[in-house]
Amino acid sequence: MIKNSNVEKGGIYRIDIFKSKDIEDDKLYFAAYDILEIKKINAIKEKKTIDDDLTIKLVHGRNENYKILSYKSVIENYDLYLSLNKNDLVKVITKDNKESIAYVVGCSSGMFEVKSKLGDGYDIIVSSLNDNNIFSKQRAQYQITVSTIKEIKKLSINILGEISGL
Repeated sequence: MIKNSNVEKGGIYRIDIFKSKDIEDDKLYFAAYDILEIKKINAIKEKKTIDDDLTIKLVHGRNENYKILSYKSVIENYDLYLSLNKNDLVKVITKDNKESIAYVVGCSSGMFEVKSKLGDGYDIIVSSLNDNNIFSKQRAQYQITVSTIKEIKKLSINILGEISGL
């Protein structure tokens, strides 16, 4: 219960990407939030207090490449690099300078998940026709390991399909 309302813990609605304040640490850390976690963070910001009971899972790769830290520790030791919502249009650039444009779906198990801007996936998946693309298809999702991402840029698209922010 939050503010006398039932909130179901479930799907990912926002992803915050952090960079460490330690200049020698060049990793991007992904924190995926469901509605309940978003509500808790907003409540903390409204009170202007830091709640040590809220923990955040910062993921920087697959398997054991994560940290579980208090929200206070995250705020003190990391800078917010980018905040993404489900269905935001983004340009993802890998450490080997390949890039693709896609819509955000979520982030889990160290994998950043997207959907194709065209719908068929051929604009983003690695293939013999275009090896510059970066996503692999797993089941019905397109994914990339977060540790391979160098940069993400949020883009805008108008009703005519013109993309800005490139």
